[in-house]
Amino acid sequence: LIEFVRIRRGLWDHSLPTSERTRLKKDSLWQEIVNAFDGSLSMEAIKQRWKHLRDSYMKARKKMRGYVRSGSGVESGHPLRSSFAHYEEMRFLDDTIKTAP
Repeated sequence: LIEFVRIRRGLWDHSLPTSERTRLKKDSLWQEIVNAFDGSLSMEAIKQRWKHLRDSYMKARKKMRGYVRSGSGVESGHPLRSSFAHYEEMRFLDDTIKTAP
């Protein structure tokens, strides 16, 4: 699912013009994903799964950014890996995420 959404930028990239992100175009993109799953999942089920994945990624990203390792010889303030299994796969979202300072 992650890869299907990643290649359809209109579903997640808010830097695209709004004319490329209309409800009709987004519904068409979601329908392409439904078809890729041979209709085994409804559009609503796919959207819910994506929302869960995106929310889990955002939570893991926030945790990674706020985590500070301590101890002598620490090179960075970030843990080596996130516990979220799809963290690396979903990093394509980073460019469009606005973060508070």
